[in-house]
Amino acid sequence: MNPVAEALWNPIVAKEYRSRMRTWRSPVAMTVYILLLGGLGWAIFSSMTFAARNSFNGGQAANYGQGLFLYLVLFQMVLLAFIGAVRRSHRNTPCRRAPREVSRRPPARRGLPFPSCRPAEPHD
Repeated sequence: MNPVAEALWNPIVAKEYRSRMRTWRSPVAMTVYILLLGGLGWAIFSSMTFAARNSFNGGQAANYGQGLFLYLVLFQMVLLAFIGAVRRSHRNTPCRRAPREVSRRPPARRGLPFPSCRPAEPHD
């Protein structure tokens, strides 16, 4: 291992990476998110510079960073609202429980198979 990588090595981060990136979907989702955010930032910045070049307002260049930050924060808020709505809709739907014979935990510790699931409503 080279000296830079050795100096930046963190065993806790490495363990988290191994545990969270087990499937191919996690790195792909992170890559798509970073590319989307970078592409949006580039598009906003280029549109701001194009608008400033085509106008007579030369002092607007000092506000590029502030405008870019504002648009990216608004984009993040929209994403958070969307994720919250999706989670709320999943929370209101009952989940199927795993069969009892599949669970290897002791009976006293058995619970819902997924923490975000709620038990189905009893039928009348």
